[in-house]
Amino acid sequence: MNHCRRLLLVTLMSLMGLGAHANASVFTVDEAVDLGAAGEILPQDVTPVLNLVTGFNLVSWHVDVANDSIAAIVRPVVDDLVQVLGFETAAIGPNGTGAKLYDPSLPDFINTLKLTDPRLGYWIKMSAERDLEVPGTFLDVETPLPLVGGFNLVSYLPEFADSSFHAVATVSPNLIQVLGFETPRNGPNGTGAKLYDPSLPDFINTLKVMAPQLGYWVKLDADNTLVYPTSGVVPAGKVVASALPRENQVHPTNQWVGIYGAVTLDGA
Repeated sequence: MNHCRRLLLVTLMSLMGLGAHANASVFTVDEAVDLGAAGEILPQDVTPVLNLVTGFNLVSWHVDVANDSIAAIVRPVVDDLVQVLGFETAAIGPNGTGAKLYDPSLPDFINTLKLTDPRLGYWIKMSAERDLEVPGTFLDVETPLPLVGGFNLVSYLPEFADSSFHAVATVSPNLIQVLGFETPRNGPNGTGAKLYDPSLPDFINTLKVMAPQLGYWVKLDADNTLVYPTSGVVPAGKVVASALPRENQVHPTNQWVGIYGAVTLDGA
């Protein structure tokens, strides 16, 4: 039974349940009519697969999930999960602002990363190699990502790889750097920390391609909104010079520090 016939059946069933005195209009739909083209296009169900390695993974998913809880999302791999780390801003911060931590070995009240957002990227540290499925509904590739001046840890929404130059073109007037971290299981540019700096010659930049299921640090000198393009361009195009002094720029790293502990006051 196709979508149109199901819609008609559900409508008729609903009308029959309204009672004899209810006022309603009955409509029919020709089976050849595509409701998606004629009216609202329903979101597509998709399941990104995160190919996680032992150690750190910088990842993202381009779907709206039914349950935004980080505990629910990582439950399938929790036996091998060490930590999930996030970084949130005033523009996108479901848990507030700043660095956030989820550690399944800690009491829940200590964890500061409780909710996720598909517009954000996340560090996932594993004790073993696993595949994590994140089922949800497709998030439009042109969904705006509001970014702040300074660092932003963002998701990569397109389902295709793209040159770094082209992927972040909408924030190019304010772009300082894009930083990535890639693994043997998901590394379009190789493995390890990667850098795209528009002030550098292209042959020096190691982050030439941005790809699905990866997360990225994007550093700006002012607030701006990142909107990914609807199609990719590979390889990278001409770089744009930047007047930013070198001392204001950073080197990519996968090091992260999470600090937590217990406080005793008056014996409690």
